[in-house]
Amino acid sequence: MHESQNVEKIIKLLEPIINKRLLQTHPKNREDLKQEIILSIITRLNKVDLNVPGFFETIEQIKSTSNK
Repeated sequence: MHESQNVEKIIKLLEPIINKRLLQTHPKNREDLKQEIILSIITRLNKVDLNVPGFFETIEQIKSTSNK
């Protein structure tokens, strides 16, 4: 899966939580704050490697490093 699709999925998963928290702010500021929150999430996700190897890939990596 492409990395931007992963970020979109994470944003969609977090959207209900974001919207719930936005109810604590003045309605006038909600849309701007939501954009800032999403931008902050995207910025932080870009610093994290979302391509985590699977179980069997990890086993192969361990085998290949232990054979050296």
